[in-house]
Amino acid sequence: MLLTPESLKDGASFSSMQEWFAGTTPGQFGLGILAALWAYSGYNSVCALSEEFEDPKKDLPVGVFSGMITVIILYIFCNLWVSSSPSSRTSSYSIHCSAYLRVIDPEFMAISESVGYTFDMKVGGEGFAVVLSIAVMMATLGAAHSTVFGQAHMFYAAGRDGMFHCE
Repeated sequence: MLLTPESLKDGASFSSMQEWFAGTTPGQFGLGILAALWAYSGYNSVCALSEEFEDPKKDLPVGVFSGMITVIILYIFCNLWVSSSPSSRTSSYSIHCSAYLRVIDPEFMAISESVGYTFDMKVGGEGFAVVLSIAVMMATLGAAHSTVFGQAHMFYAAGRDGMFHCE
């Protein structure tokens, strides 16, 4: 839903929002928000850790932009499925949103404990699913490491600069 001055002028309705969160407990909503915040925590840590770079003016932009481009490409490949069968008059290819929905039925997705693992199993088999699960685990541990190291480094730098006064 996009809230714009034009939609407010035309009488925007929020009644459909109740459908979006039907059956969701506050704990589930909070867990979803926490997961979203975790995804962005690396950008918080990179500022604190940029002091460790040999050439931060060169290395920091390269790292941030290459990371963003990689994530954008992975998200696009994960959410778009290009089919070579003609489906429209304008193109011989059709682009389907959400490759997950193309491979997994929504009913099965609703009862699956891990949609990503189920998708990986159907696309590439058990070996593929295990390799991607290990990659996700390594990325999660890397994010945890950068958060812990980044927060500790801020206290170290503040103490080194005399910001903590002991009397």
